[in-house]
Amino acid sequence: MRQVLLLLILLSTIGTTSCQQEKPWNRNRDKATKTLRGKLLYNHTNLPGPKVKPGEIVVVSVDSYLRDTLVASTKYSNIWREVQLPFPKDVVERTPAIYDAAQLMTEGDSATMWDPLDSLKLSMLPPEFVGETETRYEIKLHKVFTLEQLKQDSINAINRFPSAATQIAKFAADYKSGLLDDKLTVTPSGLKVLVVEPGGPSSLVKGLTARAHFVGAFSNGKVFDNSLLLGKPITFVIGAGQLIPGFDECVQVLKKGGKAYAIIPPALGFGEKGSPNGAIPPNTEIIYYIEVL
Repeated sequence: MRQVLLLLILLSTIGTTSCQQEKPWNRNRDKATKTLRGKLLYNHTNLPGPKVKPGEIVVVSVDSYLRDTLVASTKYSNIWREVQLPFPKDVVERTPAIYDAAQLMTEGDSATMWDPLDSLKLSMLPPEFVGETETRYEIKLHKVFTLEQLKQDSINAINRFPSAATQIAKFAADYKSGLLDDKLTVTPSGLKVLVVEPGGPSSLVKGLTARAHFVGAFSNGKVFDNSLLLGKPITFVIGAGQLIPGFDECVQVLKKGGKAYAIIPPALGFGEKGSPNGAIPPNTEIIYYIEVL
């Protein structure tokens, strides 16, 4: 009798395990590797090449699932994310799971990650998902900007500043003299744009995280701010109000890799009060040269 009971328990366990493995959200789970923070990741492609290091920038698309229900997607909305991986000293409890995934991936890899839901995420679950304990991510790593590349890009940016300052001063003089009147596109908001290179093919839409270099100048050509001398581009979410409206609007005129000059009226710039640091006076028209990377 005891042997029969043990056999039934064994068959029940095998049946349960087999059933779990057949479920889409558990596929390849038994082959997964634990990440540095204990999450499970299965690398479908495991391509040769160096793994991503902290400090490097990755371009990823991510689909997020609760079991087999898609709850968020960058792939289907055609919005890829650019994320700079933090260094270990900067990692906190809520550092995104891509930090764990990317360090077990190389450029071109695809992976599945199972990430336990913390107390905050559990409290925010819609009623139909109450009882779920983890999120499943389907991740594609499209591009890696290595530390070596970022260092060289920084040097190149700093070296480009004198030329960029000269060019925006010439642009300002040509605008003031009317030489650009028939070349500028004026949007309904009053923004004036001269596209140098449209870029492409990826569109720049609201919600996308973008990186851009810029040079800002007054209408007399004097530079008041730029990213080149800092050696690194600014990173921002398009349409999230992180930048002045005119800059945000100009970016959306372009595609990835695009370049343009934007003449920004006060209403789309720093308005009646000027910039908080006082560098830009009230009611001042300003000019930006923008490169979206």
